[in-house]
Amino acid sequence: EPGPASSMAAITEGLRAKVDDESDSDDELLDDDLPLPLLWAEVQSIYQSVVNPADGVALPDVDMAIRRAMELLERVERAVRSAALFSSNEEVDDMNTLDLRYTMVDFYRAKLLPRASNAGGRNPHARLSALKRAKASYHAFLGRAEDLKLMGGEDSEYWHSLDGEGEDEEE
Repeated sequence: EPGPASSMAAITEGLRAKVDDESDSDDELLDDDLPLPLLWAEVQSIYQSVVNPADGVALPDVDMAIRRAMELLERVERAVRSAALFSSNEEVDDMNTLDLRYTMVDFYRAKLLPRASNAGGRNPHARLSALKRAKASYHAFLGRAEDLKLMGGEDSEYWHSLDGEGEDEEE
């Protein structure tokens, strides 16, 4: 049974087909031309398929799907920055509720990075590099959550107690 993410992916493909049909040129609709909510819907669809393969269609090439999701996350991040959706002096109560979903960019990146086969496999150095990038993404996500006052006092204290843990270890 298709869920909201797969429905949004179908809408994205439908929009692309409609624009292609109505276009006088042979150019494809670029992802950068898609509205931010449709880009995000495609990210969510890929994320769900990779993280919960039993819930969705099994992907024939998970690495290709992860690369696509990473490209889309970069585009979402650029669009969010360009639209100035988040301000450093805003808290969660000051934000548009629908825009809160874009605070998840770093979280999605952190969850997907270690799942790619080029994230190391049997190569411990490549694996460590992928895990460090994932850790940096989790750190960015939690930092934003704290800035927006999404974390309470105990959660924030616990996160800070972990912050920097293990950084003195040899690589």
